[in-house]
Amino acid sequence: MTPKKREKAESSSGGLGLGQWTGNRNSKLKAYGKTKGKDWWTIEVQLNFMSDPKGDNPGDVTIFENMIKKELDSVPAATKHFHDKWERAGAPNMPNRIKQAEKWFDEMKNWKSDSKAQAASASTGSDEAIAGGAVNVQKKKLPLGNVKPHVQEAAEVIHDEYDGITGVGGYRSGNTSRDPNGHPAGLAVDFMVPLNNDGKALGDDVAKFVIDNNKALNVKYVIWYQRIYNVERADEGWRKMPDRGGDTQNHKDHPHVSFRSEAKGNPKDAVGKGGKGGGSDDSDDGNAANVTCETEGGGGSDGGGGGDVPDDGRHNPGPWGGHKNGEIPTDKLKKIPWTPKSKEEFLRKDATEALIAMNKAYKKEFHSDIAITDAYRDLAEQKILFKKYGPGRAAVPGKSNHGWALAVDYGGGINKFGSPQHKWMQKNAEKFGWEHPPWAREGQKNQEAWHWEYYGKDKETEA
Repeated sequence: MTPKKREKAESSSGGLGLGQWTGNRNSKLKAYGKTKGKDWWTIEVQLNFMSDPKGDNPGDVTIFENMIKKELDSVPAATKHFHDKWERAGAPNMPNRIKQAEKWFDEMKNWKSDSKAQAASASTGSDEAIAGGAVNVQKKKLPLGNVKPHVQEAAEVIHDEYDGITGVGGYRSGNTSRDPNGHPAGLAVDFMVPLNNDGKALGDDVAKFVIDNNKALNVKYVIWYQRIYNVERADEGWRKMPDRGGDTQNHKDHPHVSFRSEAKGNPKDAVGKGGKGGGSDDSDDGNAANVTCETEGGGGSDGGGGGDVPDDGRHNPGPWGGHKNGEIPTDKLKKIPWTPKSKEEFLRKDATEALIAMNKAYKKEFHSDIAITDAYRDLAEQKILFKKYGPGRAAVPGKSNHGWALAVDYGGGINKFGSPQHKWMQKNAEKFGWEHPPWAREGQKNQEAWHWEYYGKDKETEA
C-alpha cells in the first residue's frame, strides 16, 4: 500500500478492506493487525480477522465459516448470498456487484498458488503472503501496443479505477496525427465510453481523476467533449476546441489522455475517484486547434467554464468567472430564498434560479420547499469538514464542487434512497439542470443520496 493510500485509509472510519468494514469493525480490523504484529491491509490479516472470533464479531465469523463450507452453484448466487448473509448492506447495486464478482472469478482462474495459499488479491503484481502461502497473480495487461512503460502503468491504474470503460486505444503508427508526440510516440491513451448520459458521466469522472492525479500519472493534457485541459496551463481551465464534425473527432466518446515523455511520478500514488472533469490538450505549439484523434465515431454534449455565468449548454461543475474554489464573492452568488436567516445558503445565480424553478414543481407534489442542508462552502468551511471527516467522506479543501457554488446537499427525504422525494428528483431534476453524480448514486462505494450538482441544460432542450 502506498503511503498516500495508507494515510487516507488510516484516517477513515468508512468502508475498509475486503469486507469494507465500517465503524466499530473498521477499528477492530486495525487493532487486530497490531495484535498480530502485521499490517492490517494484508490479505492474510484480513482473512484471519474474518475467521477469528477474537477478531471480527463472533456471529459474523460463524456466518463466514458456513459460507466456506457451503458451495453454491453459480457466481451470481454466491454474490447475493455473501451480501444477504454476511455483509447485510442496504439496497446495493446487485447487478454491478455480480458483474464484478464474475470478473474476479474469471481472473482467479489464472492464479497460481502453493498448497498453503487460501486466497489472493489481484491488486498486487508480485507474490504476496496469503494466510501462510503465496499467490502469484497473473494479471492481463491492457492491449495498448507499443506505449511507453510509464504510460502502460498509468493506463492500468486509470482503467482499474472505473467500471464501464468499453475499450482502450494506445499506440498508433503513421504520421497523420496532429500531435506526433501523442499516439505515434506511445504517449497517449484513449478511454472509450458509451455515447449516452452514463458514458458522459463516466468520461467526466475519468477526466477529473486524471487531472487531480496528474503528477502521479505523469499527465501532460486531457481532451474530453470538445475541450482541452493542459496541466501547465491549469489557470486557464478547460478551453473550447473547434468542431471537427464527428463525435470521435470531438472526443465525445472517449477522454484522450496525453502523457509526459519523462516519468517523474508514480501512478500507484494516484488516489481517490474523480468527481466531474473535462478535457484539454495542446500539441507542441500549444494550440488547441492542432489536437485530435483519427478514429471515426459519433455524438455527445458540451463542456464549460468562462465568464461569471457560462454560455448556454450543459457544463461540468468547475471553475468559472476567474474565481478560486471557496473564494467566490457573495455578490457573484444568489441566495436560495427559502433558507432561513440563521443559515442562509447561496449558489451561483443561474444555479439558484434553476433551483427555484425546480422547487416550484417539487412544491406541487409534496406541498413543501426542498430542504437544503448545505450549498456553497467557502474554503474555511471545507477545511473544517475535511479535518472532521477526513478523506473519502469530505472533499480535499479547494476541490469540492460546493466550493464552486454548484452543489447542494438536500434533506427532507431526498437524502434517503428509495424515498418518494428521492425518486421524484431522479425523475425530474435533470429537467432543471440538476444531476446526481455517478459516484454518489446508490450502490457506489461513497454513495450519497443527498448530494446533487448543477450542470445546466442543453441549449436545444431549453429551446
